[in-house]
Amino acid sequence: MIYRLLLLGLTFSVGTAAIAQSSTSPAGAASEAERATLDAATRKRLIDGAIARMNEGYVFPEKVPAIAKALRAGLAGKYRSISDPQAFVDAVNSDIEAVAHDRHMRLSWSPDPVPPLPDPDQIDLAMLRQQEEFMARRNYAIREAKVLDGNIGYLKINGFLPPEEAGLRCRRRWHS
Repeated sequence: MIYRLLLLGLTFSVGTAAIAQSSTSPAGAASEAERATLDAATRKRLIDGAIARMNEGYVFPEKVPAIAKALRAGLAGKYRSISDPQAFVDAVNSDIEAVAHDRHMRLSWSPDPVPPLPDPDQIDLAMLRQQEEFMARRNYAIREAKVLDGNIGYLKINGFLPPEEAGLRCRRRWHS
């Protein structure tokens, strides 16, 4: 299993493929970010897509109906006048945070196309090796391990790895 470090929460991306470009600016006069605009159909598609992704895998599924209600209310109200992608993302993120109280879940915008996520069923050996080296340098998120008075074990852990990977790797490292 490949670590999913980027999927601590649920992150959505809005790239140039998801926006309509304004044709009023002369070529080269403004950057892609300055020319990018969102229309009503694109805003709806983005909100519907975000809600669908939350329904598929948000860690707190009981919060999804309230988040969806807030986002749909935004589509019918305050999002209607927002054509700037960053302003739209900021408004949506504000609504998500107000309902979910989860800062790990957010919409993000980039003026450049966002590359697709790799197929989770295909293991990228180079990525796996890079992740292994990263975690080894950080001692597999175990900051401190010691025995306290009374033979009490103490572990300071700054993160959790998938158990099928963490146990074997930590055991190999500490028992070699």
